Amino acid sequence: MGLAYGGEDISVDNLHTFFDNASVTDKSFSFYLHANPTQSYMVIPGMDTENFGSLDTHKVAQEKYWALDVDYLKQGDNQVINAFDYFVTIDTGAAIIQGPKTIMDQFI
Repeated sequence: MGLAYGGEDISVDNLHTFFDNASVTDKSFSFYLHANPTQSYMVIPGMDTENFGSLDTHKVAQEKYWALDVDYLKQGDNQVINAFDYFVTIDTGAAIIQGPKTIMDQFI
């Protein structure tokens, strides 16, 4: 189910998105992602208030993908990588992490 913003730029065959076609007024959604995939789920509309430790919100920087502005990326407790000039795109349908080689090599 595609949750990207509507528009001709990224829509396959210019199809309308799920929320373009949905008859709901509250178009919020959330995911609970667990290490065991069978325990992961999506909530539409809103969120499950029982299964989270902390909640962060971020303003969408580019209404094409779910692109966010970030200042840094952190791996574990020690490594902080400056990412101020880049967007981070959240995509629940992707199983990859990609980016500029100079940044991504630091995660190896």
